[in-house]
Amino acid sequence: MIEKLKSVEEKFESINTQLCDPDVVSDIEKYKTLMQEAKHLTPVVEKFREYKDWVKRTKEAEELLSEGDAELKKLAQEELSESKEAVRRCEEELTGLLISKDPNDEKNVIV
Repeated sequence: MIEKLKSVEEKFESINTQLCDPDVVSDIEKYKTLMQEAKHLTPVVEKFREYKDWVKRTKEAEELLSEGDAELKKLAQEELSESKEAVRRCEEELTGLLISKDPNDEKNVIV
């Protein structure tokens, strides 16, 4: 899952770079396509970045637990439990975000 998320993040960065290119900006269709793709990738990338931040905080709290005084360890333990819960929550949300969308979702329907 992490490798797929990294590739999504790289693709998002690539799209953002392309959107800054004057040639792309002048080509309305290509610009529109890239903007739509960026719009679909944005929630996944934002949640993945949040996930990476919580993982980093978890590692820092684990490091603090192995060293320091009793008060610092108590604070680190609280931070560790909070960050582990946030990591778990982010993983669940990312799993939901990675589910492929139906290509027909964007089409209009007349009932």
